[in-house]
Amino acid sequence: PPMIFVRPVPSMMIKQGHKHVGSDGMVYMPYLHSWRPRSHNLIDTVTSMARLFGEDPPVFSRPAGSVAAAPAPTPPPPPQYHHVTEEQERIRRMEMEANEANEAVRIAREAEAREVEDNRLAAESKQRLRDKA
Repeated sequence: PPMIFVRPVPSMMIKQGHKHVGSDGMVYMPYLHSWRPRSHNLIDTVTSMARLFGEDPPVFSRPAGSVAAAPAPTPPPPPQYHHVTEEQERIRRMEMEANEANEAVRIAREAEAREVEDNRLAAESKQRLRDKA
């Protein structure tokens, strides 16, 4: 899942103990927790955040005269694209292997069905020969 951080401007601060934002600004919410790459997307992520933060804003105005705390540590960099493409390639290979296995099963089932039909026809032929004799 994407890593999302709230970064308040100097005149704002993160609400301590917020249900969906850690003290470092990292966003935690059910939509991210259940993230599935093929069914989740950033538009729905932002929509979910807007709903959650609309109900309980994670930041508030810093009290007058208070000193801004040191900025939160910089979040780790996003994964490099080569890691993503390696994972996509691994998944693609697995899908190809699964398709090949499914094709082998289909061919084996067809061969088995032909064999059953051949045996049935052979048995009928033998029965006709017996009936003629």
